[in-house]
Amino acid sequence: MRTVQYTSSLLYSLLILLFFVQIQAQPNCSSSCGEIKNISYPFRLKGDPSGCGDSDYELSCVDNKAILEIFPGRYYVHNISYHDQTIRLVDVNFANGSCGLPSGPVETTDGFVRDVRFRGYGLNPGSRFRFVKCSTNISSVPEAANHTTVPCLTRNGTYVYAVYDGDYSYYEPRKSCSVISLAPVDLRKDVTKFNSYEAVMELLKAGFEIGWSVKCRDCSLAGKQCVVKSMDKPLIYICEKEYKELTRAEGNWIIAAIVVGGLIALGVIIARSDKEFCSSASSCGEIRNISYPFRLKGDPSGCGDPDYELSCVNNKTILEISPGKFYVTSISYDDQTLRLVDANFADVNDSCSLPSGSVVTTDGFLKDIRFRGVSDPDSRFRFVNCSRNISSVPEAANHTAVPCLTRNRTYVYAVYDGEYSYYSPQPSGSVISLAPVGLRKGVTKFNSYEDVMELLTAGFDVGWSLQCRDCALKENKELTSTEGKLIIAAIVVGGLIALGVAIAKLMNMIFNESLRLYPPVVTMERKIGREVRLGKHVLPANVEITIPCLALQHEPQIWGEDVLLFKPERFSEGVAKATKNNIAAFLPWGLGPRSCVGSNFATMETKIALSMILQRFSFTLSPAYIHSPYRLLTVRPQHGVQVMLRSLT
Repeated sequence: MRTVQYTSSLLYSLLILLFFVQIQAQPNCSSSCGEIKNISYPFRLKGDPSGCGDSDYELSCVDNKAILEIFPGRYYVHNISYHDQTIRLVDVNFANGSCGLPSGPVETTDGFVRDVRFRGYGLNPGSRFRFVKCSTNISSVPEAANHTTVPCLTRNGTYVYAVYDGDYSYYEPRKSCSVISLAPVDLRKDVTKFNSYEAVMELLKAGFEIGWSVKCRDCSLAGKQCVVKSMDKPLIYICEKEYKELTRAEGNWIIAAIVVGGLIALGVIIARSDKEFCSSASSCGEIRNISYPFRLKGDPSGCGDPDYELSCVNNKTILEISPGKFYVTSISYDDQTLRLVDANFADVNDSCSLPSGSVVTTDGFLKDIRFRGVSDPDSRFRFVNCSRNISSVPEAANHTAVPCLTRNRTYVYAVYDGEYSYYSPQPSGSVISLAPVGLRKGVTKFNSYEDVMELLTAGFDVGWSLQCRDCALKENKELTSTEGKLIIAAIVVGGLIALGVAIAKLMNMIFNESLRLYPPVVTMERKIGREVRLGKHVLPANVEITIPCLALQHEPQIWGEDVLLFKPERFSEGVAKATKNNIAAFLPWGLGPRSCVGSNFATMETKIALSMILQRFSFTLSPAYIHSPYRLLTVRPQHGVQVMLRSLT
């Protein structure tokens, strides 16, 4: 027994010894730059040994002045308090009493730094100058009494003002004015108006304090929330878990809910088996004996699967694969294939237009999980829009002009097969739509658009598979219509209040994934205040750039090859893990001072409304719904979202 105790004590002592050896092995890191002496962890000076400080908190020393960069601005460091965990900064543009704009706004309109290394203006969260540009002189307007003219920027019919503190947010600015930048400053109580811009500059030259915390930085990168628990010095930061752990009582309720859900899930199996049997088979035109999994709109509820519902219009069978409509010309239950013709191409004598919707990816596969791609994945037409005639260009030899769409200096061509993906299109050209067709081996060029239409009106085959659909739904944690109703009912019956704790994380995951696929803000336009280097690329100052939020949130290198799938579990460990620590790749509300000020309210409002609906109703999409995301300031359904509600009580 003594031997065991001795061995355990020895191992414990060795671990402690190794811990202290590791600490003592760190190099002596105490740099200085001008007035900033003994620069210590987590800060380091550029050029210090690799073991010194944290690279995220690196300072540079220029002309004996310590400089910190908080994108997009540069700041002189006047003081670092390791006890209070604060740092005093002065914008380089204001350090010498210069008249101008800040080097870059580092705060939101709420007064907090977006940089995860720093924790906002914990000391004076509401104290800042807003620089406002107006197209007319508003000095004599009563509402502008707290505006101080910036003389060096007011010229040639442009008037720039500095507005102190939070007053500017309490009234609607005049139509001729807009906020162009923000600058944090120390608090001056009961002061909103300055007699001159020199008085403004005095406050700007004094700089401002922000807090810093390595713990908070790591907390944010882990996808959690770091909050200030005390405004007194030293600042106290707490890393809050994204979702609280479950108590034992809550766990018991959830287990009970699972048991109840399991019983109801048994009903799912029975319900699904009942779908395969229908008293009589339906028909529409040439499509006879429509059988499981297909059903015709209006058939009894037990017939077929709702996901495979067809409609019958003018004696023609129609299948909708968002965003397109297709005539069904044959169904093979043995081969599990379906032949479709785009409704826009069905009448060769009348149709000369684009497909009703691009239902295939550039790889030739359908995005709809009910179907498993096309039989000839490399056989398709690409419709190309050009701003000039390229018929005589050698590289465009396989382009067939689309006569009805070629007009007013717009030239549209149809390009067959996979050839188009192997060469760079002309600078004036871009792909505007895709249409799958049957394979014509050895053919890449058509003599006329009538030949093209012959192939388009013949249609194409797609495969269908219930097993694959269910596999995809299981993969993505999605539910079929009937299953969704039953499981929501299970939640209502067995979950009670404690179940809300268990689904809180899932709701947040679903919310984030929805915003990733369809962000309210598709692009952001920003003007670069100074030269920026991005890898090998240099962006000069005063250049306006567009940040493609939608493209970033659909980038396979960040989100994976399943980027187009609805997969909420990618956010199960927070935004940082979902983006592989590229948190700027998730910008559903924008970024910077012009980001959506109502994002928190909108998030809370949506979750509360959705929770209240799910407690009272089950719902499914109406067959009339057409998936058509549309940008009008923000992304929205072009034709609205029609749903069918069913009361759970």
